[in-house]
This record gives sequence, structure tokens and C-alpha cells, in this order.
Amino acid sequence: MRVKFDQHFKSAIDDVKDILINHNFNDDESEVYAKLIVEVEVAFYVSTQLLPSDNKQRSQLEYLYSGTHLPQFQQFTPTQMELWMKVRVLLPAWKARTIASSKIEDYIEIPVPSNLCHLTFEENTIEWKSLIQYPERTNLYKDLLSMPIPYLENKKGFASPKSEVSYFDKELFKSEYYTIPEHMKPFPTFNEGVFLTPSKKGKDMTISKSDLLQSAERMDMIINQDWYERIKELNFHEVVGETLIKSERLNISGTQHWVGTLSAGKSTIMDVIAFHQSLQEKVTVLVVGDVATALQKVDLFHSLGVKTVPILSYRQRKDHIKQHFQSINENVKSLSTLKKRSFRYLSDTCIIKTSQEKLTDTAPPCFSLKEKGKTKVCPYFKQCSYHNAYLDLPNAQIIVATIQGLVLSELPPILVGIRMRMLEYVSKSSDLILVDESDRVQSQLDSIFAPSVEMAGTEDSWLEKLQNKAFQSFVRSKIPLSKRRVERWFIALQNTVTASYIAFGQLQDQDILKMIGKQYFTGYKLIKMFLLNAFGVTPENEEKIIKSKEFQKLSEQLESFIHSYRKDEYAHEPNNASNEELKRKLRGGIDSITQDNDDIRFLLDEIISIIQPIAKFPDHKQSLLQKQLRFSLSILFIEKNLFTLIQLLPSVRDELKGLVEDEVMSIFTGTPEDYDGLIPISPTGIWMGFRYESDQQSNAQNGKLNFMRYVGVGRYILTNLDHLFEGIDHYKGAPVALLSGTSSAPYSSKYNVQLPVSYLLEKEDEDLPNINMSFRPLMKRDEFIIISGKHGAERNIALKEATRILFQQNILQDSLKRSSSGRERVLIVVGSYKEAKIVGEYLMDIWPDPNEVYHLVNDETKLGTKGEWTRQKISSFPKVRGSILVVPLLALERGHNIITTIDEQVVAAFETAIFLVRPYPKPFDVDRVVNRLNEFSIDMLSKQYNGNYDVKEEVLSLRNRAYVIQKELLANQVWFRHLDEKERYHLVMDMFISVWQLIGRLIRGGVSANVLLCDGSFAPETIKGNSDSYETSMILSWKKVLSEVLDTPKTSTIASKLYSPIINGIQNVEGVTTYEKKKL
Repeated sequence: MRVKFDQHFKSAIDDVKDILINHNFNDDESEVYAKLIVEVEVAFYVSTQLLPSDNKQRSQLEYLYSGTHLPQFQQFTPTQMELWMKVRVLLPAWKARTIASSKIEDYIEIPVPSNLCHLTFEENTIEWKSLIQYPERTNLYKDLLSMPIPYLENKKGFASPKSEVSYFDKELFKSEYYTIPEHMKPFPTFNEGVFLTPSKKGKDMTISKSDLLQSAERMDMIINQDWYERIKELNFHEVVGETLIKSERLNISGTQHWVGTLSAGKSTIMDVIAFHQSLQEKVTVLVVGDVATALQKVDLFHSLGVKTVPILSYRQRKDHIKQHFQSINENVKSLSTLKKRSFRYLSDTCIIKTSQEKLTDTAPPCFSLKEKGKTKVCPYFKQCSYHNAYLDLPNAQIIVATIQGLVLSELPPILVGIRMRMLEYVSKSSDLILVDESDRVQSQLDSIFAPSVEMAGTEDSWLEKLQNKAFQSFVRSKIPLSKRRVERWFIALQNTVTASYIAFGQLQDQDILKMIGKQYFTGYKLIKMFLLNAFGVTPENEEKIIKSKEFQKLSEQLESFIHSYRKDEYAHEPNNASNEELKRKLRGGIDSITQDNDDIRFLLDEIISIIQPIAKFPDHKQSLLQKQLRFSLSILFIEKNLFTLIQLLPSVRDELKGLVEDEVMSIFTGTPEDYDGLIPISPTGIWMGFRYESDQQSNAQNGKLNFMRYVGVGRYILTNLDHLFEGIDHYKGAPVALLSGTSSAPYSSKYNVQLPVSYLLEKEDEDLPNINMSFRPLMKRDEFIIISGKHGAERNIALKEATRILFQQNILQDSLKRSSSGRERVLIVVGSYKEAKIVGEYLMDIWPDPNEVYHLVNDETKLGTKGEWTRQKISSFPKVRGSILVVPLLALERGHNIITTIDEQVVAAFETAIFLVRPYPKPFDVDRVVNRLNEFSIDMLSKQYNGNYDVKEEVLSLRNRAYVIQKELLANQVWFRHLDEKERYHLVMDMFISVWQLIGRLIRGGVSANVLLCDGSFAPETIKGNSDSYETSMILSWKKVLSEVLDTPKTSTIASKLYSPIINGIQNVEGVTTYEKKKL
């Protein structure tokens, strides 16, 4: 985290402040005016360095630092890009145009002599003028802008010997006290140089295959796992345009994209490269999929004699222990298992809590001890086993982490005296970063910067949890509501809860459901919709009405009200009584949202009566407009109180104690502000939005109200990691290689990594495994079973019926009999863990030997029910008697090798996969919206600059295009056959990659696989006796899209290498009738 603008420009602010004091302004006025003057002048000065000299409109300044990345910004020189980034980091509030505009307006209205300010304003134009009396100010701005932005210091010290300290135990809901022993001596702190040596980092490198073979041979001498043979049979192909050129070396620079065929051994090459780097005394970071994998890597490299450290959140230690034990394949029969190196980083012992015999499961108070009202660090920190990972970091040769751990975790300030996220630490302290399954990491980053929750409508909704937790905190810990800020926070929470219940009730009205549709909405957007409805705007009369004086007048009044309400102001316009009356009534209406219905109804009638003479709507519309206005005001009220909850959170952190760290608060606290200015904001602009969602058809009741904060394009971090922080401190990060077998996936907004492929990794003379695919619909009496598209009880019944038919018609039994010796196992693929449980338990009841049937459960499930198998232990499934495993598609799509040994050959343990359910995204899935918008944002950066430097026009144009994408995507959340062409391509490729990743589990070792597609919705016309097309059948859509990918020179080379086995299987799928009357 970097210092704020006021700190970095303190010398300039102090100079201006002194000048103002000399002009008889008091100290407080001088402080406020000086900060404003310097802030606006710096923002404009940088704009003069970025934009053409004739581009000085005020509107350009208002949009320049919005966080929207435009193609023309990619034309900036390195110096220009650095200036732009620094201002965005120092002035994050300027992301909001309204704030930027307000700052400029305040600058104009400062009662300061014009000869003290650089800027002059004439209509919409800003000019920079030289100050004869103070010529040094411009040079001071230049000097400060050329300097790196310093880190925010945090020199919190250790608690003192003999002092009494306290900490809050969230489980006990009370403060505990402890006296620091006299013998505890203060440790030295803030060893920034030990942890950061960036001057040695950020260099490109070359690694030859012979280098890797030598390292692999050395690895085999320590642990013989055929490292040498695996590297020997691996070929590197440099990708130059559409051509693959075999290479004997890897030239690594910047952030590169590497892809590998199914059995190329991407994890192997990552391990060998990391080991090779350690021999060169270089540090490598491995980004892996989960904590269990990270800890397994620690054990592996420790066995190889390499100092390896995982980055783990200290707050989730209990979960990490559980995940690690679940992932250990062998049964823990003795304490010798605990000697594994990984357990060094899983200590859950707190010295203070142990000495007090307070063995609660809450995180230890390592950084939150209170000594005489000041926050201190535990004095045992540097000798506490709980923090071995942090203490071992300076000497680590390999660092292993998940992307969540890097982005969200912070390097303890007690070690370096500054605030820094782990992502920045590893970028600057390592020599190479290798990212496994980079397409999954991309999707995870998108989600981190677009958190969403179910706000209301379900028993375990976010508001229910938050209210219950807050009430418990208040009752059990006696939170001091006498403190004004705490009282305000609790009032805002209660207002939010009450208004949300009211809004949810309004959403059961068909008129309101019709108003909002399936789009995301905000209070501002709803007020605009209300206004359009009041004036009866249609596509035919839209242009005429919107330009009318009446519409413009009312629109300005409503916008002015929203602006003043959000700023918590009562804007007065004494010269316009009608404006003042409308605002007063609207304010009264919004303040009465949670009050008596008669009061709010009376106020709404008065507001409608003011608007009617202007909009001239008929009397019969009054009731509808009143409903719409009340709902709009309810959402504005909820938004205002949510903002209050967010804004007050830092100031009430101590009083709320454990609640702030609770997972229920992640929607507010989950995305660190450290990334403000470093990544683009959403192409639609930063927003908090609501959406009503139902599993049933459109306009259905009894759904749920979702809330989302979309703050940034998370995937930008992945594709720009090597230089992400360079613009603010001049240090280039370590080179990065992004690896995956499915990250080159045209049309897929979820999986396709938007970087050109640099290298293809391929196993030499690899035989393609055979995948036998067939459409095998299941018939119940005289009709085929369709599961996809059904919901609730109807879907559960269909799942059980399909399972029964698999058994009764001997489909499962035949699949097992036809399997190769040693591979007699079947995966039954469904859509969720809940469905896996339904199918698994039902099958156990009808299968001759229920001990052969298992269903997958997530890693958080407490095992107890017969037939449950955790995801973490999936690789050890072949060791039990099980022959049937029911799994959700996305739980097994990647990263799990389920293998067995047959005739000394390591091969896939499962031979058959039965897709009981056709894969299909959840309707109105917010992740798909974010993936598509982020894909669009990154794609725009690669577009050629069109020559237009009108920043406002380009930002608004980009946002309009993004809104169209969002609208089209949500409008296409319908049956497969009704998708438009563009959306079908995106969806089909997303589903194809998910299916391919699961099928990949079946062909490890080059063996064949059988795939049965049993849901009738895979080919819905075929089961009716008709012919299917790509518009009705997902199978035929896969065939069409893949054919186009293979026929396109830009994509065919890589795609044919990565996906040939599954493409061959789809091309030869049996059982689907096409319009050509042929069997595929």
C-alpha cells in the first residue's frame, strides 16, 4: 500500500499553505484550500503531459483518471504511462466523474486571489498559466511526480515487557488479558532490506533443455521419479505467428503464455524449472490451485533439499490443517506423518492463548494486542511456530502460493515496517513466477474483484447473517453504542435490513418485476426508468421527448436530488421554489421508506402530483408510477446505508472487533485498495448493483435479491504481472510464465487467456488416445428424460429416474464389464454437489453392493454419511473398492490425476464417464457477466488507436458498448435453442472446455475412454424423432465451433495440438440425427 496524495505532495501543500497564511487565511482554511489547489493542479498538469495541447476541456480532466483503459492510452510513452498511473494511484477517488467534477468546481470557487493559482477557467476550457511570484511550484510538481510513490509505513512495535495487554476472543465474545513476562526482550524490527532486493530482480532469462535435463537427473538421484525421462521426451515449440518452431531453450521475458498438451507434463516442467533455479541461487514462485497442493509442493522440494515456503493466511489455519490431512493419500497410522516439512507451517499453537489455557479456534491475536490503548504486535512473534512461513521467507528458494493468498494476504509490517501485499512482494523478491492452470487463475481473479452475495430472499442470505452476527456482538460483548460512529453503523445496518425486506416485498409485484427485468439496477437507473415511464418514452418518440424542455427540467431536478442525497446535503435553491418543493418531498419520501405505509403513500401522492403537470401522464398511470417511485426510493435508501456501512467500517473496526474479520463482511473488505489505480475498473464503470434472480421463468416471484460490487478487471493482474507495479516505483517485477492446457480457447471468455502463446509444450511422438462418444438418452416408459432446464423438485425426480434407468437397463453394469482390466470404474457427472448427493444416495439404495458407490463432497463437508468422498482425496479413490463415483462437473474439471498402475504403466483409473446432465451455466450467473465484460476490456487494449483523443467521448463509447454486451448476455439467459449466434459461441466453448478437462482425467497415460451423453437435452430433436442442428444440440454446436476454430489459420495450429482427442470424439459421436439425415 502506498502513501496518500497528501503525504506524497506534502511539501507542495505546505508551500501553498504558507502562501495562503501570508494572505491572511487562517490555518484551517489554508490547509483545506492548499490540498485542493495542489490536487487539482497536479491532475491537470499531468493531463497536459498526456493529451494533445488543444485538448483542454474540463470534461477531459473529469474522465482521464476514471480508471477506464482506452486504446489510445497504450500509445503513451513509458514516462507518460508512469505519470498517468501515479495520479490514478494517488487520487483513487477521481475514478468517479462526479468526485472529479466536484473537486474542479470547488477549485473554481475557492476565495483565493487568482495570482496564487495556476489554473484559469473559461466556459468548459482550462488553461495553465505561469505564476510569476511562485515559479518553483511547477518544478516541485515535476520533481514529486518523478519520484517513486513511497510505501505506507506501519512501524507498529512489539508489546513491552511487564505490560498488561488485551485481545478480543471472537469465540468467547470478550476481551482477555495477559501480562508480558519481564524476560521478553524487544526484537529488532523493520528489516526491509532483508526481504526486498528488487535491484537484482526483473531480469529476463534463458533456460535450455540441457539445463533442465541435468537438473532432472540430479532430482532423480535424490528421489527417483523419472524426472529425467519425463523432461527428455518433452519438446518445446516456440510459437511464431501460425508456425511452431522446435526449440532447445526457453527464453523467458515479461509475462508469457505457455500451453501444453494433455500429457505434456506441465506440472513436471514447473517443478524441474523451480529446482533448476534453486541450483542457480534464484528464487521461483509457484502459483498453484489450492492450499493442499501448495503444502504437497513444500514436502516434495524439502525432500529434494530445497528451502520451500508456502504463503498461507494466518487466519485460516484450522481450514488449512483440515485440507492437508484430507489430501494425504496414505492413512495416518503414526505420528511420523507429522514430521513432513509441510507441518512446520501448520502450527495452530498460540503461546499467549496456550499459557492462559484459552484453547479456542479463533485466530491468535498476533497483530492486535492492546497496550494502553495502542495496537501492538505479540512479542513472541519472531520465535512463534505459528509464523514459521513468514520468518522463513527471506531464505526461501521456492515460494508456493495460491492466487488468493498472493492478492489478499499482506506481508506482516513488523518484518519490514511498511504495508505490502504478498503479490507485490513475490513480484519484486523473486526471479521467476510460474502460474499453473492460468485459465483457472484468471477466473479466480475476475471473481476477487467482483464479489457478490445473496442479499435477501433466502434463509442464509447475507443480510440475515450480518444482522445475526452484529446482534450477537452487541449482546455478548456490550458494544458501546454510546459512541456516535458505532451507533451510526448499527442504524445503517438496521435501515439496510428493514428497507431490503420492504424492497423484496415490492419485488413480488408483477409491475416492479416488469420494470427491472433481469438486468442489474441501481437507484439512479431506476429513477431514470421512472422518468422515462412518466413521460411515456418509446423508441419512436424517444429523441423528441428527451430533448424537450420539460423532460430536461425534471431530469435535472431528479439528478440534483440524487446527488445531494448521496452527499447527505439538503441542497437549497431559493430562486426556484418548485425545485425546492420537489426535493423536499422526495427527501421526505425516502426518509419515510421504513415508516408507516400511509405516510409514505401520502408523500408519494404529493410527488406524483408535482410531476404530473410537467410529464402530462394520464391519471390511470398514477398507481403504477407510485409503485415505481417507491421502489426506486427504497433502492436509493439501501444504497445510501450500504455506503455508510462501508465508509464507517475502518473507524468502528476496534469496537466491532471480531465481526469485521468475519467472512460475512467479505463483500466490504475482500478487495484490497492496494490495487486502486493499478488495474482497470469495470468497462461499465465501478458500481454496486442489485439484481432479482429466480430459478423459474422471467417475472417469477419468490426469487432472491443479489448484491454485487464490481470494482475492477481482475484478469489484468495476470496478463500484466511482470510490470504491474513498475509505474509507481520504477522496479520491474520478475518474468512470468502462465501455463495451462486449455488457456488458448477461442470464444471462451472464461478460459481464454488474452496473451499470444509463446511456447507449446508437447510430449514427443505422443499417440492420441481414443475417445468413444455417444448420445445415449434414457427412456422412461414412452418418453426420454430431459434434466437440463428443470428446477427444484422436478429436477430431483428426473435425476432419480435417470439413475434408476442406468441401473435397470444395465447401462452402468455394461460400462463396468466393458472396461479394461484394472480400470473398471465409472464417473457419473452431474451439475452440483447437491445433485451428486441425490444421485449417489439413490444409487446406493438400488445397487447390489452399496460399498461400491460413492459421491463427491466438497472439502468443507464433515464426513459422516456412508458413500461420501472428499474432493481433496480424489486421487486416492482407486485404493478403495469403489467402482462408481458421482461428481459435479466443475469439481473435477482440472488438477486431479486419478491414476492406477497396470502392467507397470501409470494410466487413468476411470474408463467411462456418464454425463447424466448436460452442462449449462446457471441462469443470470454473475461470473459469466464479469468474465465477458473483462474479456471485452482486455480486448479493447489490443485494438488499434483510432486517432480520437476525446477522452470523455471514448470512455462513454466504451461503456456503452460494454452495457450492450451486458444487456445482450442477460437477455440470452434462455433456452439453448434461443441463444443468438454470438452468445452461443461463447457459451458452447465455455462448456466444451469444462467437459474436456473432466474427460482428460480418463485418458491419462494415453489410454482410451468412453463417454455417454445421457441427458435428452444434448440432442432434443433427435429424441423426438426429428433432426437436430447446431442451434438445438450442444453436441452439434461443439462440432461447428471447433470446425471453425480448426479452419481459422490464427487458431488452428494450437487448437489441433491441444484438443485433437476430444475433437475426434465429437466428430465421430454416435446417436445424433442431423438435418442431412445422417448418424454422427
